[in-house]
Amino acid sequence: MCGIVRRRLKPVLLQSHSTPYFTFASYSHNLIVKIIRTMILRATRQAMKDAPSTIGVYVFWSGKERVYVGKSVNVKARLISHFEAAKLDNKERAIIESADKIEILTAPSEFAALVLEASLIKKYLPKYNRAARDDKSYLYITINSKADFPPIRMNRARDLREAPKHIRVIGPFPSQKVAEEILREIRRVIPFATHDIQKKPCFYYKIGLCRPCPGTLAHLSSKDFLAAKKQYRANIRKIISILSGKTDKVLTELRKELRKSASNPNTFEEAITLRDRILRFEHFLSQKTGLEHENFVGRRSEPAMVSLRALLQKFLPDIPEIHRLECYDVSNLSQKNATCAMTVMTDGAIDKKQYRKFRIKSTTAQSDFEMLREVMERRFKHASNHKHQASGKDTNSSLAIKHHWPNPDILIVDGGKPQVRAILSALNKLQINIPVIGIAKAPDRLIIGTPDLPMIRPPLNHPGFNAIRLLRDEAHRFSKKYHLLLRNPLHKRKE
Repeated sequence: MCGIVRRRLKPVLLQSHSTPYFTFASYSHNLIVKIIRTMILRATRQAMKDAPSTIGVYVFWSGKERVYVGKSVNVKARLISHFEAAKLDNKERAIIESADKIEILTAPSEFAALVLEASLIKKYLPKYNRAARDDKSYLYITINSKADFPPIRMNRARDLREAPKHIRVIGPFPSQKVAEEILREIRRVIPFATHDIQKKPCFYYKIGLCRPCPGTLAHLSSKDFLAAKKQYRANIRKIISILSGKTDKVLTELRKELRKSASNPNTFEEAITLRDRILRFEHFLSQKTGLEHENFVGRRSEPAMVSLRALLQKFLPDIPEIHRLECYDVSNLSQKNATCAMTVMTDGAIDKKQYRKFRIKSTTAQSDFEMLREVMERRFKHASNHKHQASGKDTNSSLAIKHHWPNPDILIVDGGKPQVRAILSALNKLQINIPVIGIAKAPDRLIIGTPDLPMIRPPLNHPGFNAIRLLRDEAHRFSKKYHLLLRNPLHKRKE
């Protein structure tokens, strides 16, 4: 982790950092949040063109004072909306007119941005964050650290003004809906109680969301009571870590517990339950990751391609620089109205002009593998003799691009080892040598197209991995859309 970062401000784009993990000492406040990039811009409408279209937190500064803190899944769009709203709204106008610079902290997920925003608002009470300051809409999550089985509750700040010091306060959160959603997702991974010790177990105990339940303690021996207390308080510590942004630490502990349970035949079923909980929580944390669709459309993302190449070089040492990715996904219903989509990313940017859709022509194809083989044959009939099309002086370039498609540097298929084998077999028959990768689901992982078909599972905030995941999602969307069109009765009548 880095220590305090001293920065000298420069005109317009004052400073930018691109470290994969970043911690501001001045923002720590018992908080560790992974920052993809930090940036400071002048508070002008023109400077917003340099803002990133990713998830993050932004801070309006007036001199040495923070006057407003906000978050967004698309920081650039949100900042532009502030400038547009200033034309009509007095509060927005006051924020814009008082600010001389805007600091942007790009986070790896919406959850991380939410935690960072709450921490900054609570610590600095910015002038124009009136909702947080006046306690009109923000909520806090509270934990009574002195209780044997601390319940987790939500409270307004007005109810906490005279709260004793042993009440742990986390927040603020922008709305009750947001706070409830976060607690609901956490509870599915780490059970906790919302009530004090009582005589009967609660409803949530019956569905595994309140364990150990403070309502099951009446008949426990002293030894079992202490064991239940130790387990429950360990759960509370994990929850506090998650709400403080230390999700990696908690996931590491949970995976350690999973390995221990899986190695014991008597706790194997518990290991399966814990595995499913971990996967669900990872999915929650990776929703709206820092490399969202907007960040790949119409703008290059070379760092993602560089990181992807570094990830794959261990298995594919001769892999070239990555400029073009192609991903394929088959969609059908019992082999009827079968389609396949080809989605493309060029230099790290989604390239929708290069997307192609295939209607499966074979009437004998009985599986996705046979359909993929057909698509490979048809796709490489359009293969260009040159890897990347020339531009500019070639008067026939548009015609060439229409009939000749550049070969990909990596070919991706939505699926596991069987799909990868099918693609490799088709390429071998065509005498084409292109690296192949499969992306399997639940959880997302990569299958490398080498003889032993190794599987790797990169971190959920890995830029290159997220590029592949996004391209896979695009292929699924595009293929399914075409498949549903073919199933539409109106479309069939037109044929």
